[in-house]
Amino acid sequence: MITTFASFLYFEPRNSSSNADALTFTVHSNNLDFDEIRIAFYDGAGAGGYCRVAVPRLIEWLGCSVTMVSGDYIKNDCLDDFNVLIWPGGHYPAFWEVGLEGKSKIQDFISRGGGYMGICAGAYYACDYIVWMDDPAFPDPPYKVEGDELNLDLLPGVAHGPIFEIVERPDPGYTMTKININDQTHPITDSLPESMQIYYYGGPYFQLDEDANVTVLGTYDVTGTPAIVAFQYGQGRVFLIGPHAEFEEDSDRDGAEPIPELEDEGSDWPLLLEAIKWLTQATVKKSVQPATGSGSVFLSPDSGILETLTAVSEGTLTTTGQPDLSFPHGFFSFSIIGLTEGQTMDLTITLPSNMPESTQYWICAEDTWQQIPIGDDDGDNEITLTLTDGGLGDIDGITNGIIENLGGPGSAFQVSTPNIPGFPSEVIVIGMLLSTTILTILRKKRIS
Repeated sequence: MITTFASFLYFEPRNSSSNADALTFTVHSNNLDFDEIRIAFYDGAGAGGYCRVAVPRLIEWLGCSVTMVSGDYIKNDCLDDFNVLIWPGGHYPAFWEVGLEGKSKIQDFISRGGGYMGICAGAYYACDYIVWMDDPAFPDPPYKVEGDELNLDLLPGVAHGPIFEIVERPDPGYTMTKININDQTHPITDSLPESMQIYYYGGPYFQLDEDANVTVLGTYDVTGTPAIVAFQYGQGRVFLIGPHAEFEEDSDRDGAEPIPELEDEGSDWPLLLEAIKWLTQATVKKSVQPATGSGSVFLSPDSGILETLTAVSEGTLTTTGQPDLSFPHGFFSFSIIGLTEGQTMDLTITLPSNMPESTQYWICAEDTWQQIPIGDDDGDNEITLTLTDGGLGDIDGITNGIIENLGGPGSAFQVSTPNIPGFPSEVIVIGMLLSTTILTILRKKRIS
């Protein structure tokens, strides 16, 4: 059977600029923390060489750790050490080395709370059945399929491909294709634009069983058929995508040489970032010890990830134009990556103590101070900011999918009231005000 389909689902149009076997990374996670997320990447028989470079580069960019795993590794009960299993594009029949034993281990891993991401051939592999349009040996099945025994049987439905309406095979076989994001309420896609251009090379569309509890996140613009889906599997989660969002045609950071004739419209990595966050049910949060020593401060963005977070002493900032406020927790310098260009996002800051309702947030950029509106300001220890890449709150002013910020929360200086037994606080305050007034009059007389 494998001999019959020797060229079946083998997608490798790109040249890798480095050797994936030599790549070694340390994986991290969220809350789960991003520096705790452990990702297993299938690197066994059939894994496409270009994917074996680009996906680990993506994971490295996320700050997560990755371990390359084979079919034998999976069959030896080693998935328990991970949060997510990523299955790349490549040569689909060779995946069958995993066998029924490995299939059962993968299903068990996901059903107990793990995550599965399937890209292109890895998405075909996850479905009950496939229809490969080039090969009459894979005919259209009945609408509801119980499953091919060597497929993973995660998605209740059929994977069809390649999609000739997008590009003819075998020459050239690849192109950029428009994907419409048709569910902008899902956590994976709620921060994404309405459409994206993503690299396509023979990936599937998904035909879902009538009773399938699956969310269609994106569709191919050319055909209107599902291109990106997400769903629960037991206690775990599955994300499948037909095109290759791991490739960056306007950048070489994916480790593969860009194809000159293809034009990208921005990075697709934010889509895969949000997918990994959803698969791990993680929240992105980092903490820092303020320069004032007031206690731990936590920052949590609703999109992207915090790449850097450091405390900044007030004494290192310019005093020109600085507001006359008290900054009990000092200032913080941070950058948020993994955003789409021009994206607006919310940042929650949790402080070690309550701040008054009149709290203001000020940023300092190029010796200039600017106030940023605060959203949640109800007198507790949590405030929210709305920041925009290239706009409000982004001190570099560049629309590049990265927000840079240096600022901190401040409030009016507070006069502490001493606690004197037997005297009401109102009497103490009046006495302090009278004393201040008398001292002011005497000082003026002394000067005159």
